[in-house]
Amino acid sequence: MKRLLIAIAVLLAALPAWAAELSWTGQWDTRWREGGARMELRQRDNQVTGSYPAYGGAIEGTVQGRELRGTWTEGPRSGQVTFVLAPDGQSFMGRFETGEWWTGARAEAVVGGVALDQAGARQALRTFVMAGSAARSGNLNEWATAAAVTDFGEPGHSMAPGQKLAAARALFELVDQTTFQLFAIPGRRAAGSRLDLELKQAGTGVVLPLSLVRGADGLWRVAMPEGDLGPLREALLARSGGRLPPPDDFKRRATARDAMRSFAAGFQDWDGSGRAQVLDSMDVSGFSNATRAYEGELAAVYLNEAMDRIGKIVPQEIPDDPGSRVPYTVFSHPAGRMVLAPAPSGPGNEAAGWRFTADTVHSARDLYTAIEDMPEVQGGALPDVPSTYMRLRRWVREVAPVLSARVGSLEAWQGIGVLALLAGSFAVAFAAAWVALAVLRRAVGGRQVSAERQFRWPLRLASALLLYHFAAPVLGLPDDAKRVSTGATDVILALAVMWGGWKLIDTFGAGATCRAQATAGTLDEIVVSLVMGALKLVLLAGGLMFIADALSLPYEGVIAGLGIGGLAVAFASRETLSNVFGAGILVADRPFRRGDWIEAGEAKGTVEHVGIRSTRIRTGEDSLLVVPNGKLADAAVNNLGNRRHRVFKAKLLVTHPVAPSTLAAFLDGLLALAAEAPHVRAGSVAAGITAIGPDGIGVELSCVLNVRNADDERTERTALMLGVLRLADRMQVRLSEHGLAQNPALPAPALGAVA
Repeated sequence: MKRLLIAIAVLLAALPAWAAELSWTGQWDTRWREGGARMELRQRDNQVTGSYPAYGGAIEGTVQGRELRGTWTEGPRSGQVTFVLAPDGQSFMGRFETGEWWTGARAEAVVGGVALDQAGARQALRTFVMAGSAARSGNLNEWATAAAVTDFGEPGHSMAPGQKLAAARALFELVDQTTFQLFAIPGRRAAGSRLDLELKQAGTGVVLPLSLVRGADGLWRVAMPEGDLGPLREALLARSGGRLPPPDDFKRRATARDAMRSFAAGFQDWDGSGRAQVLDSMDVSGFSNATRAYEGELAAVYLNEAMDRIGKIVPQEIPDDPGSRVPYTVFSHPAGRMVLAPAPSGPGNEAAGWRFTADTVHSARDLYTAIEDMPEVQGGALPDVPSTYMRLRRWVREVAPVLSARVGSLEAWQGIGVLALLAGSFAVAFAAAWVALAVLRRAVGGRQVSAERQFRWPLRLASALLLYHFAAPVLGLPDDAKRVSTGATDVILALAVMWGGWKLIDTFGAGATCRAQATAGTLDEIVVSLVMGALKLVLLAGGLMFIADALSLPYEGVIAGLGIGGLAVAFASRETLSNVFGAGILVADRPFRRGDWIEAGEAKGTVEHVGIRSTRIRTGEDSLLVVPNGKLADAAVNNLGNRRHRVFKAKLLVTHPVAPSTLAAFLDGLLALAAEAPHVRAGSVAAGITAIGPDGIGVELSCVLNVRNADDERTERTALMLGVLRLADRMQVRLSEHGLAQNPALPAPALGAVA
């Protein structure tokens, strides 16, 4: 405790120093109302300077604690600003002097930015639309690139940088509503200094006139249309209700272009929601249920790598007609094609939108391996995916290219990897099982219990196959191999877990039963028995469902079918269901415990075991009677083993001759004998003459015994009967040999010769 307090004190003392080390130096992605830009700040002591080139802006200020106060400048415009750094130093909250907000978050260095290319008309237009698409995807700094390839005409000389960015953005929004092919536009060999284009909107025929001009410096630019853009904007946005779609509207994948944008944007947030977004953009229905998620991610990696070798993606080349159902081919190769297509028409498919087809996804591996030697485009077409498998595969190709040869559907190194991974998993599992069993042995006092021998092999198998299950994705096995591998290993894994779980339930059940027998608490053997039975059913059902999922068996349809035919199933199995519910009623009401002598209808005997379906009762004749729980729950149960006290009655026959005084003294002696017994309830003793006949005089002794179980009852009855015999011998009262009768309503083994 002393060391812990010292460590806490050291950490608390270090907090101020840690806070003081927070710095504004770095690159920040900033946002404000209607805009944003990449900002670079540099802090020296308490002075901060920086810039955001997209707007030609600069920042200067002074730091006090986590607060930065200073000024911003954009050409002739300037103002006051206040920034406050978050405690973790990864973001800030800011406010202009006008009250408007300005926020930012630390950003990584820009990778794969749009290169400025104005050597030809086609190159200038490509730069413009690529920069606009990148800015629309979140890299707001690219609006500066789009503005750099825009010719604003005579008004541009007096426009501030921010105004140029806004104008370039407005123009891109119109261009983005059209569909065109860049290869059809002349490049470096374009004649003259002006090229007039007509960009058409897919599905409507609306035309956007656009001109490309070559300046005195020989560089081509996109000319800002003259006049009011309002009518053109209104015509182009008519199909979307007169306004631009929301920024994330492409995630609905209503068109082929949206599907490609959704697919590409997902890689920018792969470790967040992007992974699911990418998989939603692909039709993975061709894969088995057991391997669908794994194979879908692997296919996404293959398509990502293939696109890096095909070329930059220009969204405006992909049709965006919401009414079109014609599939769009992104790329075609003898080894496979990349095709975007809408979901098949029908109920429930409307939300699926456009996706890469199942054939595209299925052939992604073959397509990538066919073109992987093609150099990647500069900067890559899509953000890279962190894939251990791809890194391992590249390493194998560099170190031992011969291992990349195909052996069936596998590459040679993958087959070797499967064997090595299995061997390694079993080696680690054996070591882990040895440690786990050693801990178990120490926990039970160093003894080697039977449970250890029972768990040894299930633990080894389950551990080894679990390790293989989680490590196998690094091998990137194809669907058919993965299906066999996953099916075989997962089935054995499920069986091993069921085997070990069954033994574990039995072990804990036996321990719980012993504790229930040794204590008088609420836990009894019946509850333990039913809980153990229910756990086994859950274990069995869970294991079978896991196996069905591993083998891609359609158990979901079976479960759904039970809902449709539930009434028929319930009617057919009403007796079984009645017995199961009867077990629950017995647990809830708990009319008896194991070992109690009960009477329920024709069933009479000692309760030995209560299961999910039936209860076993040992009769007085030592036979085993199995009673369904449903009938037992509905019957009137007389629990003789749960009595708070027991009634003792002895009927004696005193033979003639006997003097009345002697008989009276004998009755007084019986009363005194019973009253002095330690377990006889006070005031419950009675003795008297019941009959006079030719064979003798009938005498009856009765009392109540304060005992709870049959063994104590038997002991007290024996003691009383021996006392009666000693009293009769002492007083010379002769008892008939037929004088000790039994009451057939009481269990004979427990009561002996009593009535």
